[in-house]
Amino acid sequence: MTDDGKGVPLGSIRRIFEPFYQVDRSGEGAGAGLGLAILAAGVESRGGTVGAHAPVSGGTTVWFRLPQPSAPSPSVSGN
Repeated sequence: MTDDGKGVPLGSIRRIFEPFYQVDRSGEGAGAGLGLAILAAGVESRGGTVGAHAPVSGGTTVWFRLPQPSAPSPSVSGN
């Protein structure tokens, strides 16, 4: 997902995935600082990775990768 806001300062980019961390509390919306922490916990619990990119020109892109699921093993029946 990408937004076109003022972006995340370079020194804060890793912290945006911490619970309750907010870059700027004076903005338009008053969030709890949990959305990206929940995303990261869910992705990482499934063996994936999450990250963000915030160019100096503004905006932020948050990305995640999940491992490809393995094919289910064929069931063996004792019949």
